[in-house]
Amino acid sequence: MKNLLSIMGLTIPFLDQWSILKSVDIILPVPPSIQRPFQPAAEIARAIATYLDISFTDQVLQKPQMIRLKIWIEVRKTYPALSSQ
Repeated sequence: MKNLLSIMGLTIPFLDQWSILKSVDIILPVPPSIQRPFQPAAEIARAIATYLDISFTDQVLQKPQMIRLKIWIEVRKTYPALSSQ
C-alpha cells in the first residue's frame, strides 16, 4: 500500500496535465504476464480510476498463454516469411 501511494504521488501530477482524460470512461489494466495474488498493474489502474472517478475493471481482457507466444516467436525466427503476418 505504501508503494502504491508513492506511485500515485508521482502519477497524479502527470494525470492532471491531460485534458483528454475528461473523455475517458473506463480504465483497463494491462493483463498480467505472471499470475500472482497481488497484481500491481491492476492495483495502479484501480487507484487511477478512483482518482479520476471513472469505472475500472480487470475482467475484460484475457492474455494469451505465454507458451503460445514463445512458440510463435520461435516459428517466426525459423520461418521469416511469416514475419509479415
